[in-house]
Amino acid sequence: MFSLLPKEEQFFDLLDAAAANAVKSVEAFKRLIDFWNPAAAELFAAVRDIEHEGDMLTHEVIDKLNRTFVTPIDREDIYALIGQIDDVCDILQALSDRMQLYDLGAKMPDFMKQMADLLLNSASAMVNAVKAFHNFRHNSRVQDHCIKIKGIENAADDLLKHALADLFKTNDPMTVIKWKEIYESVENAHDKVSQIANTLEGVMVKNA
Repeated sequence: MFSLLPKEEQFFDLLDAAAANAVKSVEAFKRLIDFWNPAAAELFAAVRDIEHEGDMLTHEVIDKLNRTFVTPIDREDIYALIGQIDDVCDILQALSDRMQLYDLGAKMPDFMKQMADLLLNSASAMVNAVKAFHNFRHNSRVQDHCIKIKGIENAADDLLKHALADLFKTNDPMTVIKWKEIYESVENAHDKVSQIANTLEGVMVKNA
C-alpha cells in the first residue's frame, strides 16, 4: 500500500537549500578570516545571520517530517542529513563568536587561511553532492563528490598537524590554548562535512 502513495519530494529541495546555506556560512567565515578585523562587527553578524537561516530551514524540514506520511528516503536519514548540514553552520557561528572575544591580534596565521580555503572547497563539493542526490539511483556523481570531500578532509587533517606543531613552538600557554581550540574547531567543521558524505553514501547503499 505504501508504494502506491505519493512521496513528498520537496525534502530534496529543502536539503538543497540547507546545503547552499551551509556554503554561505563557510564563505562568510572565510571572509572573516581573509579580512580579519576584530572590530568588523558586520563580518561576525553575517555568520550569525546565516546560522539563523540554517536553523529555520532545519525546523522546516523537521516540521515537514512530522506531517508527511511517505518520504522519498527513510525519515531518519533525512533527519540525519539536515542535522549534519545545520551543524556546519552552528560550528562556524560558535567559533566566530569565540574569535571575536579572544585577543587574537591583527593578523591571521597562514595555516588558518589555508584551513578556511580547504573548508570552502569541501563545502562546495558537499552542495554538489546534495544536488546530485535528487536522482541518486541514476546518478553516479554523488559518489564522485563524496570522494572529493574525503580527500579534502585528509588534507585538512595533515594541515592541522602542521599547524599544531608550529603552534607548540610558542612559549605563551594562552596563545597555545586559544589557537588550538580554533584550529580544532575548523577541523570539526571538516569532519561534519565528511559525515554528510558518509550519510549520503549510506543512503545510496541502503536504497541500491
